[in-house]
Amino acid sequence: MPKEQAIQDLRVIKTKRAIMHAFNELLKEKSLDKITVTELAQRAEINKGTFYLHYTDLYALYQEALEEHMKEVVEKIPFFEYLCKDPHHFAECIITKKAIRFQLFKDDPYFCQDRSHWNHSIGSYFAEAIGTQAVKKSGLEPTEENKIKMMYLFAGIGPLLHMESEQNHEFLIDLLTRSIYAIFPEAERK
Repeated sequence: MPKEQAIQDLRVIKTKRAIMHAFNELLKEKSLDKITVTELAQRAEINKGTFYLHYTDLYALYQEALEEHMKEVVEKIPFFEYLCKDPHHFAECIITKKAIRFQLFKDDPYFCQDRSHWNHSIGSYFAEAIGTQAVKKSGLEPTEENKIKMMYLFAGIGPLLHMESEQNHEFLIDLLTRSIYAIFPEAERK
């Protein structure tokens, strides 16, 4: 790559980083429909025209930011390493650790109620992040098949979290453990 192109690429990276940082800060302060490109450009210390070189509008920026944010959320989930090493412990953690789940989403500007109508893509972004990041963090072979299996597993886990109660707690842990063994036969038996 020529030196001039490398410098230009670095400028693009820095500009997009400044835009994203300013955008995330503004999202903490107000809803998406109250943010203007002018305000964002001022906060990012760029011209409005520079913003439009990178994004068609604020909603395109939001979609990119949401996709990146889902990757960061998945990175923060601390118990993927147990998925194949100790599936029962993984199931206990994911079903039981409400405090951890709450901390992940507490004060998160992407999960506020007023954002729900902008988050149509959140499920697919989260599934993609789970498929990629969870496979890596769990120690599974990074194949397309394992990615799909992980996405399938987590599609089922979501509803379980909402159904969990004192009466069915152990059943859900057992169900999730058995599901992991069925989907990932390489998981260690305890």
